[in-house]
Amino acid sequence: MADLDDKMTEVLRRVFLSKTRVRSVLQELASKLAAQNIDEKSRIGDLHKELISRQNGVTRLYDGVHKGVFDIEDPQFALMLSKATTERDIAQKHYDDLERRQQRHLNLAEGKVDEFRDFLRRMLLEGPVSFKRSYLRAFISKVVVKGDEVVVSFKSVDSKSTGC
Repeated sequence: MADLDDKMTEVLRRVFLSKTRVRSVLQELASKLAAQNIDEKSRIGDLHKELISRQNGVTRLYDGVHKGVFDIEDPQFALMLSKATTERDIAQKHYDDLERRQQRHLNLAEGKVDEFRDFLRRMLLEGPVSFKRSYLRAFISKVVVKGDEVVVSFKSVDSKSTGC
């Protein structure tokens, strides 16, 4: 079993952790984040409108107190105000959360890609066996052993198989 782990590690280092493969995986991630950001941008306008509407509701209640329409001591008013401020606060939180997610970005700087690849290679060579096995499971979908041949199917952008 240790020989198979060593062979799998070598295949992973040689094929899957090549600079172009690591870059393609990271670019796929960047594309997914970009698509997610497009969806979120369309929602942020709707959330902003809802937030303004909720804030206007709270403002109308306070305006009603100033105009003498509502009594600030009235328990019914307290319930209406509590409900309105809670709804406004929830809308504000949803808006803030979405705005914060909009600020995510993935920088594929050349040096960082190389640094990441080198770290993974080093950990696959020198890291603990538990790390190697869990990492192999994360990137390999199937291993078929036929005599002296091992065919490895990677979980990746293009799902290519590599024999060794």
